[in-house]
Amino acid sequence: MKNLNFATRTVLRSAASASLALLAMVASAHAQTSVSHVIELRTGNDAGGNPLLPGANDGNITFRKTHGCATSEVSRGQAMAGNSPKVVVPAYPWIGSLNSDPDARWIHSQHTPSGVVGTGLPSASVQYAHRFDLPLDMPMDANVLVEMEIAADDMVGAVSFGQDSSNTLSSMYFSGGGYSSSTSSTFPGTPTGLGLAPGENFLFVKQCDTAANFSGLIYSFTITIEYCVVELDLRSGVIEGAAGPVLLPVGSDDLNVMQVPLPGGNYSTLAGGGGSAAKRISPNSAWLANLSDTAGWINPNHQSGVVNGSGRAPTSALYRHDFQLPAIPSNATVLLDLEWAADETLYGVSLNGDVNIPGGNLAIGGGQAPEFSFASNGQFVSQSAGSLGLTQGTNSLYLSQLENFPGTSYADNPYVCSGIMYIAKLTITYPCDVVGPPGTPFESFCDCTIVSDSPCGNVGGVDQGCHNSTGSGSTITSSGLAVSQSSQSSSLVNTLTLHANNPPLPQTIGIFIEGSNTLSPSPLGDGLRCIGQIRRLSVVITGTGEVSYPPQGIEIPASPGTKYYQFWYRDVPLLSSPCQKGFNLTNAIGLDWL
Repeated sequence: MKNLNFATRTVLRSAASASLALLAMVASAHAQTSVSHVIELRTGNDAGGNPLLPGANDGNITFRKTHGCATSEVSRGQAMAGNSPKVVVPAYPWIGSLNSDPDARWIHSQHTPSGVVGTGLPSASVQYAHRFDLPLDMPMDANVLVEMEIAADDMVGAVSFGQDSSNTLSSMYFSGGGYSSSTSSTFPGTPTGLGLAPGENFLFVKQCDTAANFSGLIYSFTITIEYCVVELDLRSGVIEGAAGPVLLPVGSDDLNVMQVPLPGGNYSTLAGGGGSAAKRISPNSAWLANLSDTAGWINPNHQSGVVNGSGRAPTSALYRHDFQLPAIPSNATVLLDLEWAADETLYGVSLNGDVNIPGGNLAIGGGQAPEFSFASNGQFVSQSAGSLGLTQGTNSLYLSQLENFPGTSYADNPYVCSGIMYIAKLTITYPCDVVGPPGTPFESFCDCTIVSDSPCGNVGGVDQGCHNSTGSGSTITSSGLAVSQSSQSSSLVNTLTLHANNPPLPQTIGIFIEGSNTLSPSPLGDGLRCIGQIRRLSVVITGTGEVSYPPQGIEIPASPGTKYYQFWYRDVPLLSSPCQKGFNLTNAIGLDWL
């Protein structure tokens, strides 16, 4: 059993203007993960966040000298294009350092080594611009907390954030505080409310000199951005192994990907859950052998004989790659990173879109993909999961691959070969408190994808049980918060419910089962059993699409701990079930009760 703790925190110290990379994680297809990005911006540091010596340039910040303390769009724009300030020696009676951040250093437009009052650090008001990056997948209504400590000679002027000088919000802070003590403030909000945006941003700080003596500024800002993320990694021609994706044997079925040939295929059948498994094929000598990570070429056909030196029958095809999602808000931000190679063309990409014609709702366009000898990359962003039809449960990625040489679109040519290879990484982000009541993450296992484990060779798809008489496997998931009896309180109550989808027929018997440990997969009926020390929770009558137990929440364990769940169900008629046993099981899930 894998680790069931999905809480993740990333801290990046960005005194420099280095980019804040997207958080890399491996997440269950069903799990929503809480993410924190922490950006620290401070004066007087190098690109690695280390304090600089007096006289050194602070390359993370640029500045423009100004007259007086007024802040304008012009002065911010000039600061963004200005030179770097100098680290200066704190002159008496300046504070030596900040309480919250001893690595911050005083800066100003010029530096005189003596640092003596009246002889060094020429007086001037200065507008500073401090560049930093925020995650591209950051929701604009994420939770943001800005913590600041600052001091200046003679005083701090306006403080604001923005992508450029023209879209900064009005000052969120103004102080007449000076150099002999620092001021600390905290600002909660959202990226929209604070003037932040995905990608490049600037912190603008105005330091005002009101006396003809000397000047300087020291500050430290910590920006914490918190939101939830679901990440999925969809690949062609692979199976998930213990150490990650592993290429399927050439000629075997890719059970993660269903397909229909073009132009004669029935698109609505594929959209309705039909189609047949794509075949893993070997690359032609002219084809790209690998993408940036493990993926394999697929096509509807694989021939043992040689066709144009490759062994693939030429076929244009529409592919469907299913995946599971937890509950997500309709306004969640969706980012799809796609890397692919195709013979001849990747024509369309769609998420839950209209697949009655090749193409798709992500506007990749016909002829967008290059041919097979090198890879291409595309990034598609939608500000709304609802606009793509993404919902809790089963969703689909569609890709249409055209074999169009030497003539008309979709036409299969008997003298050439065809195929596609891809890695699709889907990132969905949203504020964690938008979805509603908190839920306990769970991890799926026992998905019946290994032929040697499955009964009568009856494999299933990823995060599914073995196939039943519908041609697909059934899936168990959960929703709500798992709170044991000993952890119950007025503010913490159990709301966990189990869900099983895709039973073969309505009005058949099913049983939700709870286990206290995991077992090596062992055949049971047409499926696999993977949990031990079991007890039966409830007998239910299946409906169409999904069955849940119980409506009021699951039977509650006495104390915290990990539990495992599967769903057993009848498959009728007996002789129509894949192994002719007449019953089957879903995958299994494990979750931690509080």
